[in-house]
Amino acid sequence: MPHFLSQNWLLDRRHLLRGLGVSLALPLLDCMKPLFAENTKRPRRSVFIYLPNGVNTYEYQMPTAGADYQMSKPLQALSKHRDVITPISGMYHPRGLGHHHNCSSIWLTGAKIGQAERNSISVDQLMATVTAPQTRFPSIELSNQGHSLSYNTDGIRLPAQANPGVVFRELFEEPQGGVDKQRRGLQRRGSILDAVIDEAAALDRQLGKADKGRLEQYLTSVREVELRT
Repeated sequence: MPHFLSQNWLLDRRHLLRGLGVSLALPLLDCMKPLFAENTKRPRRSVFIYLPNGVNTYEYQMPTAGADYQMSKPLQALSKHRDVITPISGMYHPRGLGHHHNCSSIWLTGAKIGQAERNSISVDQLMATVTAPQTRFPSIELSNQGHSLSYNTDGIRLPAQANPGVVFRELFEEPQGGVDKQRRGLQRRGSILDAVIDEAAALDRQLGKADKGRLEQYLTSVREVELRT
């Protein structure tokens, strides 16, 4: 049986699980790259997470600097990722001081907000102008309340999506048959996994142990999102 260890069986990174009227993207698996491709550059991603009420700075910031830095207590859950994390300290954001209601508006722009001033482009959108040709979506704005942190070159706030169901459909579902047909299927609480279960099972039989775990976690997370929709 072909197996990814033989190098004769490798998945394309754009491989989809397909079923009747449904296509489901896969997470990044080991079998999607050559075994000896350590030098292959992985795609770089940037995520900005805003904490509206701030943090206790004295507990949050790293107690030590340099390659052997120590995680602060609130960040210890990230310890297993320390090799790919670069802490940055000593930053100063003077225009955000004393502007409780405007802090989120200028957090990624650094602009001076007042009656005569307007906002400027946010850093995530500036980065998106460079990475957009390489990604399906230039950027994704998510929020649990609908407020966005992103601003375009004209200083206009970009809308954020707060509905996980909408995000799920945009990222993972291929609306064959039109939006109305897709909406009716979701309203019946059917799972997208039902349509791809056979192909997923066949793929699972050919994966290594690590990829099996990733696939299982991924499919579970997809179902959890569906249940919250």
